[in-house]
Amino acid sequence: MMHPGKVAVTLDEQTLTYEELLAQVQRLAYFLINSQGVQPGDIICQCVHRSIEMIVGILGILMSGAIYVPLIPTDPIDRLQSLIHQVDAKLVLVNQNSPSHLNRFDVPIVDISEILDCPVRLNDAQIEQLSQVVVTPQSISHIVFTSGSTGLPKAVQLRHRNLLANIKTHIIEENDVVLQLSSSSFDSHLDDIGGALLQGGHLVLLKAGGHLDFDYMTKVIYEKNVTYVGPVPSWIGALSEFLSENYHAQERVRQVHWWYLGGEQLLSSTVSQLLPFISEESRIFNLYGPAEATVVTTCYEINRKDLSTIISLPIGRPLQGYRIYLLDDYRQPVVPGKEGEIIIGGVGVFAGYYGRMDLTRQVLIEMDGEQFYMTGDLGRLDVELNGLVFVGRRDFQIKLRGQRIELREIEETVLKGLSSVSGCVVIKCIHQGEEHLIAYVETLSNTVKESDVRDLCHSLLPSYMVPTMFIILERFPLTKNGKIDRKTLPEPKFASLMESSSEYNKPLTEMEKRVHDLWCQVLRITHISRTTSFFSVYGTSLAFMKLYNLYQIEFGVTPDIVACFQHASIAEHTRLLNESVASIVSKHYRAWSCLHLDQDEISFAQARIFIDEQIRFHSSDDNTIAIYNIPLIYRLSEGTISIKRLQRALRNITRKHAVLRTCLRMDPVHGNLIQYIQSNDKQDWFTFSKDIIQDDNMLATIFMNEWTNRSHFDLSQGRVSRCHILHYQRRSEKDDDNLLSIGDWIIFNFHHVAFDGESEQIFFNDLRNFYIDEQEQAVEDSEAALQYIDCEFF
Repeated sequence: MMHPGKVAVTLDEQTLTYEELLAQVQRLAYFLINSQGVQPGDIICQCVHRSIEMIVGILGILMSGAIYVPLIPTDPIDRLQSLIHQVDAKLVLVNQNSPSHLNRFDVPIVDISEILDCPVRLNDAQIEQLSQVVVTPQSISHIVFTSGSTGLPKAVQLRHRNLLANIKTHIIEENDVVLQLSSSSFDSHLDDIGGALLQGGHLVLLKAGGHLDFDYMTKVIYEKNVTYVGPVPSWIGALSEFLSENYHAQERVRQVHWWYLGGEQLLSSTVSQLLPFISEESRIFNLYGPAEATVVTTCYEINRKDLSTIISLPIGRPLQGYRIYLLDDYRQPVVPGKEGEIIIGGVGVFAGYYGRMDLTRQVLIEMDGEQFYMTGDLGRLDVELNGLVFVGRRDFQIKLRGQRIELREIEETVLKGLSSVSGCVVIKCIHQGEEHLIAYVETLSNTVKESDVRDLCHSLLPSYMVPTMFIILERFPLTKNGKIDRKTLPEPKFASLMESSSEYNKPLTEMEKRVHDLWCQVLRITHISRTTSFFSVYGTSLAFMKLYNLYQIEFGVTPDIVACFQHASIAEHTRLLNESVASIVSKHYRAWSCLHLDQDEISFAQARIFIDEQIRFHSSDDNTIAIYNIPLIYRLSEGTISIKRLQRALRNITRKHAVLRTCLRMDPVHGNLIQYIQSNDKQDWFTFSKDIIQDDNMLATIFMNEWTNRSHFDLSQGRVSRCHILHYQRRSEKDDDNLLSIGDWIIFNFHHVAFDGESEQIFFNDLRNFYIDEQEQAVEDSEAALQYIDCEFF
């Protein structure tokens, strides 16, 4: 050991040096061998949340010669029991925070905490015994579960040589500080742990659920000086959104030097979102690799200059020791540029699925005297970029927020669990930017309810595999060949999800009303019962991140994130928030309230946009286009809209939201940028215009003009919003110019300095309410409401 006194692992205020970590690992390994009779090759499951005990448990299992198998503490009890029996586990390691129901299983349960509490170090003879444990490079080091098409997860066996060879491809050095971000449900969690500790780096852990609490997580990155982060792309999108909305956190991730992104397809737009918050010296990589090839197989370093020309980023070239072929249906190599199945060989290829030689034979083939894994992924070689590009799948396997899912596993679970179900099809769809699973269920009788199928899935599947919506059908649509016609399955109606759910229970207190409004803002629906679970109204983990961040902004405090997950209703969240406020109110808590400011320094986000436009518009010719216009374009498909009432609604919106009448100017005395709120009067701060469209060319020209015209807005005068009415060629003199009719267009256009993606739902909720006079009183009440300028002050 080169640096025994160096910090090896940190979790908040807990730390272990390399010497202390080794001592604890040795103590656990010795206990397993001598007290539990563990032999090399025995299988030991570990079911603990992210903690220092988790690290000690992994290393102790490996030192004893046993095989490490991670279990997810939040998985349903029946699933945990099934996985334990599937791999014939000798025992299960837990700690004090593990689920208590594990004690019901007919397998020995060992509490790591009790073993590590003993301060006695091993003597030389005991340490010598550990050194006699026989482990070869061919020995199985660990098993990870991946989704299986038969209805049961597949247990992927990986050797010690697979793990070590993969870690050697890392560029982590002993001075790096590695954030252990992946939960044990991801096969990459050993990648972070092994990569840091085998290279002599510093491994930083997050508390349970900490990866969803961006305020906490970014503080850890900043305070621990983290240099290496390896998230999934969907997490990056949510992080970038958090940073854009929280000025105080924007500098916290700038010292991260290595960004290793993988687990799902990476788009250039995702990387572009992150760039404003990281250093220009930071290096970003796109990684690819299945569990059967030991996590990472290929790597592509992202060039910032390529982001404007590439939509889906390449997965790059094989890492050292790996070989990749692209084969056609006849297992012949395809020519460059053509699509083929990705076949992986080399140092990372797994040893097979535990207890399933039949499945192993289906995916392992011999080529050139070595084993290759048939991934089922499709790719092509991009000659210009000299790298592989991921194209898709040969089957119905998907990636959902980084998790690999065989849709057939969900379908088989439903078919086997309910005798009155004759068919099940699961698809992935995208709604309002979020990925969802939709299950179509064919029944033999009308007694099967959506709640029956949902309860079954919750009892047998991990949460990320439970479909958002279940659509019950009498029979599936079929093709001429008698197969299920997936293309003609009915579209999921997310808007009707709440209507078909449990009875609506209104918020009972003012605090519940505030929480309810935040839920509606995140989930983009108008009302939610106070007793309904967040995850039963198509809430996802990414949406939950946004909600949790809004709690911090709205209330100044946040409850424990794990408790929020476990008690995910408006009523329960209100209780948890009240408890959090009460616990610190006597010390330093002060509720945020409107400060009634009419001017203040502008925010970082406002300054960045304002200065960028000033430079672009004043250092170039008049043809420079606008890049911060946000037009929302709609066409009326039924009914009519009163333009007079629409104008009144827009006027009320600008009265309610002061940011829509805020001007940005340079203070001539002090030389700094100031935001000034204009008076809340009857003036139409929305610029209003009308046109009659003669043909599609004229329409396209107007659309382009709304996107690119730099003169539509004037930040110095607070002109940041406009409404453009387009009558589509009056069909008769009876048509009323004061009404929008079927076929007419309406364009709401905003400047990004006052509007973003999260603003859209707030705007349309207010537009609807003010148009139908439901919330006229809200304009007067808004004088006491928080405004953007208040949030910037706080």
